[in-house]
Amino acid sequence: MSGSETVATDRDRTRRILRLALPPARRLWAAIALGALSGGSAVALLGVSAWLITRASEQPALLYISMAVVGVRAFALGRAFFRYLERLVGHDAAFRRLGDIRADLFARLVPLGPDGVGAGEGATGRPAAASCSRGWRTTWTSCPTSRCGSSSRWCPEAW
Repeated sequence: MSGSETVATDRDRTRRILRLALPPARRLWAAIALGALSGGSAVALLGVSAWLITRASEQPALLYISMAVVGVRAFALGRAFFRYLERLVGHDAAFRRLGDIRADLFARLVPLGPDGVGAGEGATGRPAAASCSRGWRTTWTSCPTSRCGSSSRWCPEAW
């Protein structure tokens, strides 16, 4: 295998992995639209505040510049609000996709593990309900029927 073939293979792998990491288009476009609204609010804030400063230097009656004052406040709040929503929606899309990738990775890794690691798992991929007597392994389900009586997510006797 020559050097150029290795680079092409690595590039293909990288592209495939990056394609897997892309969030769904619907969620991604929502974040992009909110980012555009945030940017539009920032530009409008810049324009209205520049006009307000220029007009206020002429010392007109407050009635003549009150709409510009309201506009500055509205665009400032809009910019912060849309920026927050853009971050919220964008991170939600990315973390949901990360969760899907992580679940897929673990589903692929479980069959490759040593004997007994995947034993007792159902269709959900989580360990089946078990008592605290599983030895050194921690259980992901509660063990209210066991002698420890724990109803927490971790079994205290597993340690």
